[in-house]
Amino acid sequence: MATWPATSPLSITSWPGVLATPGQDVVPHRVYNLGNHRPEPLLRFIGPIEQALGRKAEMVLEPIQPGDVAATCADIAASSQDLNYHPRTSLDEGIPRFIDWFKAYRGVA
Repeated sequence: MATWPATSPLSITSWPGVLATPGQDVVPHRVYNLGNHRPEPLLRFIGPIEQALGRKAEMVLEPIQPGDVAATCADIAASSQDLNYHPRTSLDEGIPRFIDWFKAYRGVA
């Protein structure tokens, strides 16, 4: 279990992404981003999903909506440093594996 730095018990800047609880000197958990450090276009996911499910997607393409994010990618710096996490699974491999797992988990044929 990690503890806050002794020099500043409630220094949030020393622990990015961790919120302090007043009077608490122990950080019981950390949240890590386990994604891909490169942006991927949303439509890039469709092909592997269609192939894994054996059917074409029914898409209605709309303009970007208020609140939509045009581009994003995971900041995996902390998970790379603390957990030695380095993503190696491509979308073409990972999406079908996830769908197989999900279907088994939910008992779906």
